[in-house]
Amino acid sequence: MNDDIRSLDQNAKFHAMLSDIAKQVVWDGEKHDKDWWKFIILAAAYGQRFVRNPLGDGFVCENKRRSSKLEMPTMADLITQLDAFGA
Repeated sequence: MNDDIRSLDQNAKFHAMLSDIAKQVVWDGEKHDKDWWKFIILAAAYGQRFVRNPLGDGFVCENKRRSSKLEMPTMADLITQLDAFGA
């Protein structure tokens, strides 16, 4: 593999996996849609964390990664982790 941006096949597989997770998984007592799962999975992959909102009325996500472009090896690892989560 190289450091090219994720392939179209990887991207399609990732989104299909997110759809499957959204249909099947109850998380903290709730079902969530594909977009929610994408946000949470990418937050975990990027090392993001939630911190208190400076206005005091909730939380915001602190992004430790500045690019949203997953490289092929990173996407391959993420797909492997999602496969294990699904199992």
